[in-house]
Parts: sequence; C-alpha cells; structure tokens
Amino acid sequence: MLGFARRFAAPLALAGLLASPAALAGLGDDAIAGGGEILVTFESSEANYNSLILVNSGVPFFPNHSTAPGDTFSIGTFDAGTILDFALMVTSTGQTYHTGPAAGNPDSLIHADVTYNFGTPGTTRVSFEDVFGGGDQDYNDYIFTFRSVTAVPEPATNVLMLAGLVAVGWLSRRRKNTRF
Repeated sequence: MLGFARRFAAPLALAGLLASPAALAGLGDDAIAGGGEILVTFESSEANYNSLILVNSGVPFFPNHSTAPGDTFSIGTFDAGTILDFALMVTSTGQTYHTGPAAGNPDSLIHADVTYNFGTPGTTRVSFEDVFGGGDQDYNDYIFTFRSVTAVPEPATNVLMLAGLVAVGWLSRRRKNTRF
C-alpha cells in the first residue's frame, strides 16, 4: 500500500491543482453568478484616471478616488449561472472596459484579470487595466472582490478528473487480480 501511495502521490496532487477553480481563472474570464446576493468590495486603485464600476450596464458605483478600501456594495440577487458583465467606466477618457473576452472592449484587448477563490473559497478578485491599447498591463488600476460567485470549470477539467479516477480504479483492480 505504501508503494501505491508513493507512486501516485505526485500525479494526484497535480490533478488536484489543475482541477481547482483558481487554476482556471485568468485574463479574459467571465464572472459567473453562483446564485443569491452578490456583494462587491472595493480593494484598491493605482490609477491616475477617474473611474467607476458598473455591472450588466447598471448604475455606476465605487468612484476609485473617493471610495475607501473595504467599502462594500450589494449589486443584487442573481440566478446561478448568470454572467456578470463587470465594466470599468473610465470617466477621464470616456472609455469602458469589460470583464470577459477582448471582443467586448473598444480596442479588442483584454482589460480584466479574474481570479477565483482569491484568499478564501467563493471570493473572486477582478483587477482592471484602464488604458486604451493595453497600457502597462499591470492590472492594478482598479481592483475589487466579490462573493457568491462560482467559477465554471472547463469541460477539460472534468475529463481529466474522470481519466484519473478510471486509471486509479483500473490499477487497483489489476493489482487485486495479480494476487494469489
């Protein structure tokens, strides 16, 4: 049994890391509601431009230069699976940048980095770049977190997990059949 644990510890740990929602997050990801009330918390802004956040083209909130870190705002209740289109409205330039694919932005570039399970499970961090053409791509111009949102695993993750379980089952069955 100890040999089995040694042989499969590293592959199983790697599969666990690859299957975690945080490993799936990144540039150009959508934010998906997990269901229920969504609370947004302002974290920080290192931008020179003035900007606000809005969601699904709603009412703008959290002006970046007059909102204190830790301020929280409820954006309402959403059904599970609803895509939350967070947008950074840069009032200094008149540009608006969205979470999700680059096609949603005026310069056809990705302007938001989404990190699921940031710090604690269920907390998602969104950080924006606020300059047309990509700017310095440090994604620290406007940062906020929100809760009650779930990352949607990619189908490849489920296939990987299933393949791992099948392999472990096959190996344990094979081992039982070779004993006398």
